[in-house]
Amino acid sequence: MPIYEFECKKCHHVFEALVRSADAASPRCDRCGGRKLTKLVSVFGFASAGNGDSSASSSSGSGCASCTATSCKTCR
Repeated sequence: MPIYEFECKKCHHVFEALVRSADAASPRCDRCGGRKLTKLVSVFGFASAGNGDSSASSSSGSGCASCTATSCKTCR
């Protein structure tokens, strides 16, 4: 089951949800119960051989502490 990240258009809450392809119903916002959601592009972690670093990082250091994105609403 893939995990998707959504932003609620009603309250702007960002959350993750497990979504099965067989599920007909779309997820609801876990804060306000809204159904109008925007699916976000998620940053993911990866493991590289050798150095043991398991987080995505930017060489410029311009993203949030938890991601490399520079233009998402949570970085502002």
